Formats: sequence, structure tokens, C-alpha cells
Amino acid sequence: MNWKNILILALFVTVLFGCYDEDKIVPLEPGEGMVRYEFPQGENAWDQDIVEISEQFGVYLIYKDYKEGDFNRSWTGSGMGGVLYYGDDLTDEQAEFSTNFMKNHIFAHLNKAMVNKVLPMYWYMVYDYHNSSELFPGMAFKVAHRFYDEGLDFWGVCLFYGDPCPLTGEAIETPETPEEFRVRRCEILGNIFQKSFDKGNFVMPTGFADGIDYKTEVLYRDADRLDENYYIMRGFPGIMSPSFEDFSPVERNPTPLNQHFMEYIKIAMRYTKAEYEEMWPSATYKLIHEKRQFVIDYMKNTYNIDLEKIAELIGA
Repeated sequence: MNWKNILILALFVTVLFGCYDEDKIVPLEPGEGMVRYEFPQGENAWDQDIVEISEQFGVYLIYKDYKEGDFNRSWTGSGMGGVLYYGDDLTDEQAEFSTNFMKNHIFAHLNKAMVNKVLPMYWYMVYDYHNSSELFPGMAFKVAHRFYDEGLDFWGVCLFYGDPCPLTGEAIETPETPEEFRVRRCEILGNIFQKSFDKGNFVMPTGFADGIDYKTEVLYRDADRLDENYYIMRGFPGIMSPSFEDFSPVERNPTPLNQHFMEYIKIAMRYTKAEYEEMWPSATYKLIHEKRQFVIDYMKNTYNIDLEKIAELIGA
């Protein structure tokens, strides 16, 4: 038996007969189990939450001990498209806040089947997450990143920010109000659901397109709000912005079928029934309310994804 086989056998025996203490968080050293960081990164209550998330979803939430280059691991080499990203460790207080956000506002609304082959191995919780380029000596253009999902094996989320961009004043505000928390969770969950749909982890329900005209041009001006071809009247909810802060109207061409279905998911998770009723009274815009409820019921009954719960106004 060669040395390679002996080492493999020894490792197998160690794992098979090793002791496990459920009450103690046992850290993995960097490199063990392909983990680049000691994990968990502490013995705090929120570290136990992080361990439970990793056990359920296979994602390691990391909040400190970042090394130079960690934010620039990409599919194309150092940096994403030649742009370098920066960030810093969280304090304990920031780490607890960020972990609670990820636990209660993100992972609480997911299930393992829905995110199969979607989530990254690492999810960095970062202070002052940004990329920066020096326009001329002493003056840098700083671009803030609330959420990043293009790393080689990591995503990033930033809830605490440093100095704003000296040129534009752009910065990231820590969510405080229920509305601010909703926007931040919808931005992330909407991205996850889109990736899950693209991978076939869930599919459009039979009958979704019934009663929808995908050929005739739609109207979108405020003056046309009561016209039968106004986009809302025709059952098109608009196009949600990537930040989930607002949506834009459908202009002329009806939304393609797959995108149409996903826009209903995004609208349903962004606005409560009461809020949507106030914007578009069901007595006038009956079809869009019927389709909205159809999608809500389908996602809850088929995939255990409660879009109405995501839309609720809850804080930290």
C-alpha cells in the first residue's frame, strides 16, 4: 500500500471514529474541508446561527479576517473585469446585526430545494464594500456595493459603510425602518429567485398566461390609465428595478412570458395586498390582482415560498 492510500485510509478512520459534541462550536481550520477561513469565526450567539445556516444551506457567512485579494477572486483572474474591490472586517456589533439580517430577512424565506446550485460557498458580510479608481492624485471615484453576486465562489453584502464617494456623495445607509429592511431583503431575494428560476429550480404554473394578450402593443402614459390597453389593465405589473426601490411601466411591447411571471413574483414580494390595492384598485384593474394572487398561491402551495410574508413591513 503506497503512502497516498495510507493517508486516505487514515483520514477515513479519523472521520469515522471522531467524537462530536453538539453543544460546542468546533472551528474548522483554514484549508480543512476546503474552507479558507477558520469557521465559525467566534463563540458568540450569532456564530451559532451562522453554523446552523451553513449546515442547512452549505453557505459560510464570513465577517472578518479578510485578506488582500479576497474580494477580487473572479472567473477571469484578479479583479472583476479589471476593477478591484475593497472592504473591511465587521465589528462584533456589526457582525451580530448583519447575521440577524441574513438569518431573519434572507434565509428564513428560502428552502434548500429552491436554492440548489444557486448560492455561493462563501457569503461575505463586509464593512465599506466598494470598488475605487483614482481619477487623479488624491481624488478617487468610489462605487458602493450593497449586494454583489459575481465572485468566483462568494457573494457580498454590505449593511455598514464608510466615507461616501467624494465626487458623488454615494454611500450605503444601514437599514433602520421596516421599509428599508424590506427593500434590502427584496433586492437579495429577488436576485436569488431569478437565478433559481433560470436554473429550473421552479417553473411557471400552467394557466399563468391564460387571458393575457402578448401581441398587441400596450399603452403606458398616465393619460391612458383607464384605457383597455393600458399595461396595468392588460395584466402587466411593470418592470421592477434591480434595487427594488421602484418599478417602471411597460412601454409598447408586452413583457415576454418568462419575465412576466418573474415580475409578478417581484411585485408580490415588494408590496402588500393593501399597498397594491391603493396603487391599482382591484375594482378597476381586476386582471392584475387575479394574476398576482394566482402567483402568490402557486409559490406558497407548490414551493413553500411565502411572497406575502416577504412583503410584510418588519424591522430588525
